[in-house]
Amino acid sequence: MGSTNLTKTAGRKATKYRGASCLNCGHPLDLSDIYCSYCSQINSLKKPTLKDFFDEFFANIFSYDSSFRKTLTTLVFKPGKITKEFTEGKRKKYANPFQFYLSISFIFFIIWGAIYNFDDVNFNDTEDIKSLNEKGLNISKDGVRLENSTELDSILSQGSSQSFALDSIISRSTSKDSIKTYKDIFISEEALDTLGLYKNFEKRISLYRQFHEDTEIKKPKKGLDSLKHTKTRYHKWIYKKAVDTNTVGENLGGMIGYFMKQVPVVIFFFLPIFALFVKILYIRRNFTYIDHLIFLFHTQTMFFVLFGIGIIIDTIFNINYATTILILLFLLYLYKALRKFYNQGRIKTIVKFFILNSIFFILAFIGAIFAFAISFATY
Repeated sequence: MGSTNLTKTAGRKATKYRGASCLNCGHPLDLSDIYCSYCSQINSLKKPTLKDFFDEFFANIFSYDSSFRKTLTTLVFKPGKITKEFTEGKRKKYANPFQFYLSISFIFFIIWGAIYNFDDVNFNDTEDIKSLNEKGLNISKDGVRLENSTELDSILSQGSSQSFALDSIISRSTSKDSIKTYKDIFISEEALDTLGLYKNFEKRISLYRQFHEDTEIKKPKKGLDSLKHTKTRYHKWIYKKAVDTNTVGENLGGMIGYFMKQVPVVIFFFLPIFALFVKILYIRRNFTYIDHLIFLFHTQTMFFVLFGIGIIIDTIFNINYATTILILLFLLYLYKALRKFYNQGRIKTIVKFFILNSIFFILAFIGAIFAFAISFATY
């Protein structure tokens, strides 16, 4: 029976091409070995043709497609089962959790970017903000959602600095009311050099913001030339950030779009940190750090699946509640996944469910501020 199967194997895997040892690692092989048992390379002395390359390429794609479908089906309909089986060693039928997460997150952010394109949004423009509101994003002022164009016009007519200012992040050393022009707070390069690092930065950005307001000069080189300040890369960067804060209503869409492109990477590095807290919470359970990390990658993947479906439904049917419903459904899913994977009682699971979510939101809030700060600095 075995030899019959061997003769039916075609291409580079055919019996006639097999060797007595692996070409990659030298491990001894039998003619019945299609792959090396040590390094997994194909046991073949035949040099690959173009046809062989295409055959193996598509075979790998279809193999991944098969495991992808199996993984997705199990993940969606059987919370916690896929992680439990994967960590118990039943891995062949499922896609690698990290590869699977990257695939789903890639698809999700393509969908998100297609529906919510922030790059060209001007947050000082009524029509742009109305468009975002209609897509379900809550644009608000002082905690009150702007429901109609009248409210938007009223807010936007007050000027971008009042609606979207960053004065709470970058303060001015002099009261705004006492400043008439940049000359009132001008400080020479020589005087700036005598200040400490923080004070130097504070004085520069205050001066550069006021100078831009007065002159509308956006180019750092021209602005620094006019102020007779040295044109180092650092000083040009400060001038550019000063202009960005003044024009934040115009640039905020681009900055958010830039930030959203970094989110998959941020989450990918955020989950391993969160896994440490999960391990501490379940320290008495017989799970490794990697087990917890795999669980988080699976549940985060499920979040992307439900969130993605939600925004698609909201967009197609022009409603604003499908995403909310599916996020609530995810919370139920997460509880069931915790129960299944960690195999603890209802009370313990509920308590740990709330603790983990609290930790998650605290870390996510800190991470979002940190990530947005970096995005603003590098945009």
